[in-house]
Amino acid sequence: MKTKSLMLAALVMFSALTALAKDDPNNTGLFVISGKSGVYKLIYEGEKPSALTLTIFNNQGKVVYSETVRNLKGFIRPVNFKGMAAGTYTIQVKSADQKMEAVVEYSPESAKAAVSSKAVDANKFAIMIANQGQETFEVKIYDGESNLVSSYRETVTGSFGKIFNMSHVKSNAFTFEVYNTAGLIDRIKF
Repeated sequence: MKTKSLMLAALVMFSALTALAKDDPNNTGLFVISGKSGVYKLIYEGEKPSALTLTIFNNQGKVVYSETVRNLKGFIRPVNFKGMAAGTYTIQVKSADQKMEAVVEYSPESAKAAVSSKAVDANKFAIMIANQGQETFEVKIYDGESNLVSSYRETVTGSFGKIFNMSHVKSNAFTFEVYNTAGLIDRIKF
């Protein structure tokens, strides 16, 4: 008997809370979940089905995207920022009687340069850098005793390669350090 009373009380409480939750206007919201590679998941839950306008503004308040959908109470959709400039974006969802906003700090992933190397001949070394876009690279060359013996800097668009002739340096070992504007990319020992 006691178990039945507890079950009945729990059932009444659950139905009361469910009914209250349906009428609660606080069950609305706009959520942005950061994804990978500049794609964010946008989740919106409104009070009742209506026409919704999704608008994305850049940091100057200029509309960069806008879309209107009809007769929806909520949605889940991806928002892709690939190709957009880095910065602060405001995502706004507006219905007839409600406006919600969320702020996104977008920073595109920078492509990493890949460094290849090869000993071409006695004291001649090739350094090749696979790169996308424009970048400044610096190659620092150290002898076997870790003394800086040469450095080379160049701003390139795309990939590039260079053969370094170190025959004027009396050393049996060399270390090449390749840097870009973000810092050290690779350290190669010959």
